Amino acid sequence: MEKNNKSDSLKVNSIYIVNNKDEISRVDSIFLDNYGSIYTTGTVYADVYNDKEETLDTNIYGYIIKLNKNGTLDTTFGNNGKIIINNITNKINNTKLTAESIYVDKKGYVYTTGSIFDKFDKAKSKAYVIKLK
Repeated sequence: MEKNNKSDSLKVNSIYIVNNKDEISRVDSIFLDNYGSIYTTGTVYADVYNDKEETLDTNIYGYIIKLNKNGTLDTTFGNNGKIIINNITNKINNTKLTAESIYVDKKGYVYTTGSIFDKFDKAKSKAYVIKLK
């Protein structure tokens, strides 16, 4: 967001995480580094509208997005500014993964935490921490 010099209003740049109309996304955490880059992490719930409610077949995946200080995607990060966390873990099949918190250290390492749920038994969940450069 940028402050408009002519008034107290804010200009908001919208970034679409997903394009599918049957997906809902949420932002769970945001981090501003020393260079003004903005990192967000959150969760996408796919096929929610098809089932009318979250079911065990609903795909859930975590993501990280990096924005430049002007609010545009940093295309040098991940896949054009976005990382789907499920794609970089060994927990792709039969699991759901949320991304709930993010931190970037002074060396530029990105840490995110969240939960991994068994697709067939929601009661079985595990916490994770991922470190990325």
